Amino acid sequence: MALTMIRVLLGAALLLFGALQLGISSWLVTQGVATEGTVTSAVDYGLGYAPVVDFTTLDGRPHRADSRIRPKLRGIDSVGVRQDFARLYYDPSLPSLAILDDPGDLWIWPGVVLLLGLMVSALGPLARAVWGD
Repeated sequence: MALTMIRVLLGAALLLFGALQLGISSWLVTQGVATEGTVTSAVDYGLGYAPVVDFTTLDGRPHRADSRIRPKLRGIDSVGVRQDFARLYYDPSLPSLAILDDPGDLWIWPGVVLLLGLMVSALGPLARAVWGD
């Protein structure tokens, strides 16, 4: 019973996090400000890197946004992304809430987390019904 509850709670947390991220993405795309920034660096996390983008808000203030981790690809590393331009969306009242205009950042990763949450949540009761766990 306790293991089933842990699975359900973990799944619910993942489900909530994925839904929240999808909601933020949707809000920024429809209500946020679209702009272009410059990829100034990338943080290397070993298995992947996260581009860092500097941009200017409508009122002229500089800000920085970082992306989700992207996998390292053969022949492409953090050095290869410097000085590239990136389109992004940000909240004009809270410019630190920004996301790159990239399908992975906007929809794919939040969707994967949401689906994972659904699967883990369903696994708890299913395991209990099948194995008596």
